[in-house]
Amino acid sequence: MAEINRERKITNYREVFDRENPYQTFCEICGGSRYLVVHHIDGNRKNNAPENLVKICRSCHAQVHGLTRNFGGKD
Repeated sequence: MAEINRERKITNYREVFDRENPYQTFCEICGGSRYLVVHHIDGNRKNNAPENLVKICRSCHAQVHGLTRNFGGKD
């Protein structure tokens, strides 16, 4: 049961972002349109305020978190 609640919270911020930005189809950093994810600007996954959410590609997301892997987010 706890797993279901956890999963619901994870999808909730995506729903918040998509409701507020229904036509956002590109990475805010590089402009790519592949492998998009929603990132919490302040790093707090519990802060799902629309102004704290931004859609970026997985490559830029990895770089934001200090990783170096390239997922090919740019077309």
